[in-house]
Amino acid sequence: MQLKKLELFGFKSFADRTKFDFEPGVTIIVGPNGCGKSNVVDSMKWILGEQSAKSLRGTEMLDVVFNGSRTRKPLGFAEASLTFANTRGVIHPDLDEICVTRRLHRDGQSEYMINRKSCRLKDIRELFMDTGVGLRAYSIIEQGKIDSFLQASPIDRRLVFEEAAGISKYKARKKEALRKLERVAHNLEMISINITELDKQLRSLKVQAGRARSYREAAERLRKLRIALSLHEYHGANEECLRISGDLVMVSNNLSDVKAAISVNEAEVAQVDENLKERDGMIMEKSGRLSGLENSFSLSNERIRANKMTIESLREEEIRLQERIAECESRIAEAGAEQESLKSKRTSIEERSAAIARQIELLEAELARLASGIATAQAGIQDGRSEIMQINADRARVGNDVEKLRTRFAEIDRRRASL
Repeated sequence: MQLKKLELFGFKSFADRTKFDFEPGVTIIVGPNGCGKSNVVDSMKWILGEQSAKSLRGTEMLDVVFNGSRTRKPLGFAEASLTFANTRGVIHPDLDEICVTRRLHRDGQSEYMINRKSCRLKDIRELFMDTGVGLRAYSIIEQGKIDSFLQASPIDRRLVFEEAAGISKYKARKKEALRKLERVAHNLEMISINITELDKQLRSLKVQAGRARSYREAAERLRKLRIALSLHEYHGANEECLRISGDLVMVSNNLSDVKAAISVNEAEVAQVDENLKERDGMIMEKSGRLSGLENSFSLSNERIRANKMTIESLREEEIRLQERIAECESRIAEAGAEQESLKSKRTSIEERSAAIARQIELLEAELARLASGIATAQAGIQDGRSEIMQINADRARVGNDVEKLRTRFAEIDRRRASL
């Protein structure tokens, strides 16, 4: 596997697109201090997945993006690409050339690509395992790295030897498989716990289901009983309604009979009045005849004696007529009392209706007075609001004048101080 070229754009001090071609025989990059040799090594480490800004000699990862200078503006992203020749198929058996690219935008978004196709950082790390080209491999040794190798612990030194021996990929796969097995074991344990918990919940749900069935049966029975009770109450209410309807019809018939009887009594009273008028005429006529008889009594006693029997019979008839008149007067008095009672009821109803009408008139007058008062109050409120708005406007205008005077006084004070 051979490193062919390195392309940088916007990475640290490489503002312009820069390309390094590593032809066969190139083994080292030399230059004066500050020319960017360390930035080349940092770019290689950054492409291979370095996540520590401190390892790249910065405080945060965005420090790798060109931050501008006096003559150039800052760039929006940094990009670096490593191209390897894979003629012997060390990295990938089907690719003759492999280009690994990393890009970081100023908003913090990061991208990884293999042959200009998006990928994961994990894919890049797995690609270079056991090749000697990796973030912690021995192929990239920056300043101070040799001393760290010499002073490293046996465990850290073993990692380098494993990478050189080509077994790091298998150990990484073994660790990944062990982690997956641990996750599977943990998941199985959680599943068993969940199954136990679900068994408990299932037993509880069975009990609850039994209670629910009992409740449903009881609710259904209660519904049927309520329906039966409602039907019973409905039939009873229907019978009561029919009975009340019959009583109402009977009362209506009785009322019609009473009205008919009242009409008959009124006709009888009218007839009695006519008879009384006729009897009054007869009495007046008899009285006139009696007066004529009394006048003629002084002229002829004989005629009086002859007519005594007639007078006695007339008196008897008069007594009968007076008894009839008294009876009619009693009936008239009863009819008059009943008529007076009806008149008093009618008068009471008319008086109550008149009182209600007067009360309605008073309430309507009070309502009109209140409506007029509300309209007056609303007009007053509107006038008050207008006056308040005018006062606020005047207050604002006065405040502006005061502020202008204060500004003027301050200007005068400044001019006085300068003078």
